[in-house]
Amino acid sequence: MDETYYTQTPYRFGDYIAKFSLVPVAPALTSLTGTKIDVTGRPDALREDVSRAMIEHECARGLER
Repeated sequence: MDETYYTQTPYRFGDYIAKFSLVPVAPALTSLTGTKIDVTGRPDALREDVSRAMIEHECARGLER
């Protein structure tokens, strides 16, 4: 779970173009380093588990630019 995620496509903001990255900095998420996600029979396992971890640890409050 302690991974950096990047957008695959760039986004335009007026004259600016950018790609985004999401980097976990909350101790609750960085403590999950090495956690394995069982994807057996779960095509959306990564999305489900990452979403659940962020909600459980209230990580949305730590979002920064």
